[in-house]
Amino acid sequence: MAVEVVTEEWKGYSASKKFAEKAFWDFIKQEKPNFVGTTVNPSLIFGPILGPVASADKLNESTATYYNIIKGKAP
Repeated sequence: MAVEVVTEEWKGYSASKKFAEKAFWDFIKQEKPNFVGTTVNPSLIFGPILGPVASADKLNESTATYYNIIKGKAP
């Protein structure tokens, strides 16, 4: 499998989700466990911010969307 180096964090995050799911389905196919596999790919996950943020314009996209809604700004 070819590996592409990514410099933009969101691309790395997206790739990690893709490769994790692929590894799961490869496991199901190769190991044939006695259970059914299921994956869930939510369009948005929201939770606490893991570190300090210097200002609102430095928020990640999903947090910024919620922040703007709370502040009365259209997403």
